[in-house]
Amino acid sequence: MKSNKWCHFRHKVFTEIARLIFKIFLFLKYGYRARISKINNKQNYLIIANHAASLDPFLLGLSFKFPIYYVASEDLMKNKFVSKLLSYALAPIPIKKGITDLVCIKRCIKVAKEGGSIAIFPEGNRTYSGDLLKLDKSIVKLVRLLKIPLILYHIEGGYGIDPRWGYKGRKSNGAYGEVRKVLSLEEINSLSDEELLNTIEETISYSSNENLIYKSKRQAEYLERILFVCPKCHKLETIYSNKNTFSCKTCSLEGEYHKDLSLSFNDTSISFKTISDWMKFQRDFIYKHQFTSPILLSDNNVELLFTSTTKNKELINKGNLFMYEDRFELVGKGKTDTYYFKDISEVVNQGKHKLLFYIGNDYYQFKGEPRFSSYKYYLTYQKLNNSYDRLL
Repeated sequence: MKSNKWCHFRHKVFTEIARLIFKIFLFLKYGYRARISKINNKQNYLIIANHAASLDPFLLGLSFKFPIYYVASEDLMKNKFVSKLLSYALAPIPIKKGITDLVCIKRCIKVAKEGGSIAIFPEGNRTYSGDLLKLDKSIVKLVRLLKIPLILYHIEGGYGIDPRWGYKGRKSNGAYGEVRKVLSLEEINSLSDEELLNTIEETISYSSNENLIYKSKRQAEYLERILFVCPKCHKLETIYSNKNTFSCKTCSLEGEYHKDLSLSFNDTSISFKTISDWMKFQRDFIYKHQFTSPILLSDNNVELLFTSTTKNKELINKGNLFMYEDRFELVGKGKTDTYYFKDISEVVNQGKHKLLFYIGNDYYQFKGEPRFSSYKYYLTYQKLNNSYDRLL
């Protein structure tokens, strides 16, 4: 009879193998070292961490000597081969991105009752700027539901070694991960919901005083995935990156992205020092911006993929993507697919250059070319949806 248990002994075996491999790989490629935790390995925990790099589960996992069940995007499990391999070896807990997933919560409770430790990145999305994203209050409910001790974990330098918008990884001079705080059940219960949320945010939040540098010959490449408003001429979709520099296709703006993650410009009137500064300007600009054309944004050579709850991804169209005030349109050869915002429950960014949106229990993806900015569509959609407080 097939067991319906989530936690199995083989997960410990595969975890040990992966830990040995990734300890060497992550140091050689990224200069990353995990600080080994000395916590009680006979107790199971909920581990909460910041989310900056695609390999965060492996960065985090190096600090612990027990298997960890990671809450991971459902999209990762839509590849048949990868899904079977991961499910057998590590059994991640799938979650629908951008929405409350009750099935995921029930699975977390099941794992906790079986004595398994769970790790979750409550930002729900990898940071684009290096700043901690706003945490949903539902993370506090999950902490209380699971009734197990809480570990607050911080990955320092994850954004620098693997920026979400960037081209490949970069080697650091000392990125690391460490346990910053452990809260017992008694300590958790002594805190109000607001106090617990603040404790989580403050503990896992990013640092800026580590004097880390990151080496890459293509430091700035693909910045246009997130930076699409020129701070000088205020034109949209005009930023272009090349190696360590970027420029505007319309005006004379030029700049450089440095090894310490700082920005410099040929125009001294621009005061931005970091990508975070530029993104804050951009968010405010888009929020106030009045579009004058019926077509707000557009891109060529965009794939449209469909995923149901029971099937793998299916390519259903490819062509030119247009965004209007009330809809997305994908105009391909011979057909046009139209999706009205009134039918869409949520729009989120996926990976480096994919836009995901939900209609009912199914979801769709727009996947563009390497320099495609899903972020500009996300930002504009949130503006139209009057959800400025939710912006990344």
